[in-house]
Amino acid sequence: MEPLSSSSAAITDTFDQHEELDAARAFFDVHGGSIPLSAFGRALQDPVLLAWKGQAANVRSAQDALLERARLNGAARDGRYDASMETAR
Repeated sequence: MEPLSSSSAAITDTFDQHEELDAARAFFDVHGGSIPLSAFGRALQDPVLLAWKGQAANVRSAQDALLERARLNGAARDGRYDASMETAR
């Protein structure tokens, strides 16, 4: 099995994804409804796959990336996301 690889060009900037989630939350606050669960998927997956790179040695980094993205996704869902919350760029 070949390791997964991702080029940075193929992955949407995570910052943009969280900004979009926050904007969607604001829209649904005004118009009713909620953000579909699927909207959070890419914002969680991309940074984790970039950290992991299919290598066992990178599992801890990937886990850390997942926890950080989950925290930021939650903030975006609740309308608390701000770019200053990003720990690494």
